[in-house]
Amino acid sequence: MPLFVWEARSSADGGETRRGELVAASEVQVIEALRRQGLRVLKVERRSLRRAPRPPVATDAAALIAALKALMALRTAGLGAAEALDLAARRAAGEVARALRSSQLAVESGTGLGEALAQHPAAFGALGVRVLAAADQRGVLDPALAGLCDLLAGAARTRRALRTIAARPLVAAAVLLAWLAALGTTIAPAAGFAYDRL
Repeated sequence: MPLFVWEARSSADGGETRRGELVAASEVQVIEALRRQGLRVLKVERRSLRRAPRPPVATDAAALIAALKALMALRTAGLGAAEALDLAARRAAGEVARALRSSQLAVESGTGLGEALAQHPAAFGALGVRVLAAADQRGVLDPALAGLCDLLAGAARTRRALRTIAARPLVAAAVLLAWLAALGTTIAPAAGFAYDRL
């Protein structure tokens, strides 16, 4: 789907101008989504994704987990998929927020929630995309979201533990080098001086 850059004016905030970008099937979809948010559309431009391809960026695990947990809580509270995505996107930032907003547009166009989220592998990862799409087809999306949150949290803990384990040999090597330097500069000459006196 193409990327659209938009500019709109808020009617509630005294006419504050807002800007953003959305991935949608058409310009009409973007305008409808912005109007549903209470914004008066000033400009919508289609941007080519071919012109400036962005490499997949590793999404911050904590931000992704927080967004998915917010989405789960809102769905559990009884909100519809589109409204839950909108509220979760307001709390998120960066790639996660863009993915949630784009998913909101897709859901409002009739796509299932899991299928809409599965269109964003850069934000949710390859495994997350497969899990969400399969869970949506089987009708077990909410338990799958909970499981995905647990899996992502476990992976983040594992990454932190591996960084800590990888740092320990470096610290030990630095201490050993410092000890050898001290041995070579202070202890050995002092021992040599004492040996000369005998």
